[in-house]
Amino acid sequence: MNLDFSLLADADEGPELNPTFYDVEEFTPIEEVIDFIRKRTDVVDVRTLLAQMSRSGRVLEEDMDIYLRTKACSSGSLKEALKSPLHYRVCTEESQIKPDKTHFELGTFCHTAFLEPEKFDLLALEPAGGNQSSKEGIAKLIEFWENEAEKINPEIPGDAYIEVLGNGLSIDKMDGSRMYLAELKKRCGKIAIDPKSYQIVQLIKRHYYTYGGGIIPELLKGSVPEVSMYWTDEETELPCKIRPDAFQIEENIGCNAIISFKTTHADNIGKMQYDAAKYMYYLSEGMYAEGYEKITGRKVKGVFCIMLQTVLPYLPVVFYYSPEDIANGKYRFRTALRNVKEAMLRNNWPGFDSYAEEDNHGIINMMLPEWSRREVIPQIIE
Repeated sequence: MNLDFSLLADADEGPELNPTFYDVEEFTPIEEVIDFIRKRTDVVDVRTLLAQMSRSGRVLEEDMDIYLRTKACSSGSLKEALKSPLHYRVCTEESQIKPDKTHFELGTFCHTAFLEPEKFDLLALEPAGGNQSSKEGIAKLIEFWENEAEKINPEIPGDAYIEVLGNGLSIDKMDGSRMYLAELKKRCGKIAIDPKSYQIVQLIKRHYYTYGGGIIPELLKGSVPEVSMYWTDEETELPCKIRPDAFQIEENIGCNAIISFKTTHADNIGKMQYDAAKYMYYLSEGMYAEGYEKITGRKVKGVFCIMLQTVLPYLPVVFYYSPEDIANGKYRFRTALRNVKEAMLRNNWPGFDSYAEEDNHGIINMMLPEWSRREVIPQIIE
């Protein structure tokens, strides 16, 4: 058979045959990372490099609210896009209900403290009997926070008192006492916590410094937590944004790496890895890696995930992703981005009806899972 390849001269390029392929040699073996950390003599402060890392995009420290308000494709919205175009549109255009942050939240605090361990020392265990519902209770809290303020800056109580007077309130009244207490807490910069949570955090703090011989703080040395990164995707021309929990550079750990932090209720390693797949953490990691590379020009050769149990015994675990899983994440990130672009071009945002056959008006052929066809166990009824 004679093949005439000239017929292919004007053919369009098709999709990649193996979109999850990844050269395993491009990832640094974890043994090399450990060896580098063990032998290093100096650590570079990544914060000093942020400006020069902004080569094909922006790398900057900013408030989370600014990042959230910036219109661009995020890993969270692209996970929704894989469900349907309408999921993406609702996620990005409908107002979201913000969680209540008026009370101490263990997972949120630990997320911050693992990236900035000095936060472990900002907890204040309020005295028993302290409350804001009675004069005696609030007086006990005020006494405690005045003592804390004196240790930090003796001028804090006076400044807080002036603030109360400036709002036309009296410290002898309950509303004035509450405002005075709030001002003391704010100016001290500490976090009020109940006894049970305090004990849990102390246990977690110990695990943080002892896990793997102290590898967690060593892995994070020199990194900057939660830096925003923005770039425009070349293929789709869509704006993208990421905010990795932390990232590292080869000067510090032997490879450029993404570091993520997750909390979990899982009680074993298998369930943790199952959840990483279920919630598509690997899509986020793949997007982080691609964005980091596009913006900085540095090749990502490692991706870490630090997980922390928020149930007994509150243990951390550090995972190192395989290159195949990160390639899979990049593939799903790319597919989602293309889906969003296609929906924008057509100005069509279908929901689950996008899974139906053409001209079926959204009616989908039901396909029950294989397990539903298992044999029914016979019953003996006498």
